[in-house]
Amino acid sequence: MGLLETSFTSCVSTPIPADISPSHLPIGVAILQNYDNVAHFSSNCTGSRKLPPPPEDSKSQPTTSSSQEQEEQDTPEEPQHWSITEDLPFIPSWLWSGGTTYSAIVHPTSSGCIAKITASSLYTSTNTWKVVKGSPPEDDEGMMLEGTVREGSEWYIQTRSEAVCNKAFVKYVTKGLARGTRGMHERFLERLREEIRGQEEGGGGR
Repeated sequence: MGLLETSFTSCVSTPIPADISPSHLPIGVAILQNYDNVAHFSSNCTGSRKLPPPPEDSKSQPTTSSSQEQEEQDTPEEPQHWSITEDLPFIPSWLWSGGTTYSAIVHPTSSGCIAKITASSLYTSTNTWKVVKGSPPEDDEGMMLEGTVREGSEWYIQTRSEAVCNKAFVKYVTKGLARGTRGMHERFLERLREEIRGQEEGGGGR
């Protein structure tokens, strides 16, 4: 990490409502395993493109913590490579004009996916998206958000980010991060309900 960079970790969990049966949660995992879905849960996403895998000698792996490494070992699937374009409305125009295109190397896991994000030299992050059972960590930012209802569900959609960011941008990136992630979780739940309805009506998932 350079002198102009700083690191931060964010963990946001959102309870999966009790009316969604645990038997339907594999549908949710499948949604997360396709990163195109995850990217478009962001209201700032303006485009996505799946890329062919790089030559064998240039392949790289996400930087992972021990728990992430264990999850990654659960699935032998080849990583997905994506190019994602987003607006950056939360960053003042005098600091950064326009949006950004970032690369994502995504490893599907048995509970969702792990994505290594690289946005130029200003921001890198390893993001773990998963459907998880049990209690979120005590410092979980999602559980601190106003309006969070914990009762009635043992399952959560959880996003953990371990990021390195240019110091000039970090306060804009982290401000409202938990609320923004909660919005992505809510869109995930909407998509999950759509998929469940489609299967129950005999039409299958989209």
